[in-house]
Amino acid sequence: MSEIIAPSPAIEAWVSLLGPEKVVLPGDELSILLQNTTQFQVPKVLGLLRPSNVSELQEIVKIANRYKSPIYTFSKGLNWGLGSKLPLTDGCTLVEVGGMNQILEINEKYHYAIVEPGVSQAQLSSELEKRGLSLMLNVTGSAPQCSVLANTLERGSGFLAHRYLDLRGMEVMLADGSLIHSGFWHLDGGNREIQHWSYGLGADWRGLFSQSNFGIVTKAVINLFPKKEVQKMIWVKMSQPNVGPFTEAVSDLYQRGYLHSVVH
Repeated sequence: MSEIIAPSPAIEAWVSLLGPEKVVLPGDELSILLQNTTQFQVPKVLGLLRPSNVSELQEIVKIANRYKSPIYTFSKGLNWGLGSKLPLTDGCTLVEVGGMNQILEINEKYHYAIVEPGVSQAQLSSELEKRGLSLMLNVTGSAPQCSVLANTLERGSGFLAHRYLDLRGMEVMLADGSLIHSGFWHLDGGNREIQHWSYGLGADWRGLFSQSNFGIVTKAVINLFPKKEVQKMIWVKMSQPNVGPFTEAVSDLYQRGYLHSVVH
């Protein structure tokens, strides 16, 4: 069970902001939420916050700055192999952004979706099916409930490509609560197609926010793929001595462009 810590001024401010129904204080409920599949020792946490939108998240960040109280964000908390929802140090307050779960846009012509952190693989895939679009998501072999955005930022691997390669753009909240947009996304509102060239002009800073704590990614532009008329899988079983030669053969096929998906 997580150790009970007296409410801090920051927690009191967050309860005032969000209401008690969106704040989980140390106790049995929080202990259950902190369970994980590893041997990591559960750190001491001040509580858990559940914002519903970007505005609430901005206010959470401002309060964290005011009281110098560290926060640790997660979306679905299903990163089982790497600590689930656990923060790295004692004294953090967890911020669950999984409640921000809107699919903001699906662009059939240019093959992308704009999603919030709480959008799951199942949610986006179901929406594509519901709309009858000939598009598909580059899914992983993990659970349907896993976050598309979070797995992309953690550089997960889908069956069609590595997920980070699917990242076309991002909206990031910095430590002062301000928002920045990658590529041409800051030109939103114009008539031109702004997601066609993910790099934009100048430095491409998206990598700063992959597997890092420099900011909170609040939206992401994710590649979608046209459904193929034919798609086949090769299943290989081999003995140990053949692993080396097989790896060399697969490498050659990749370099020559015959294989495009990720080997599992």
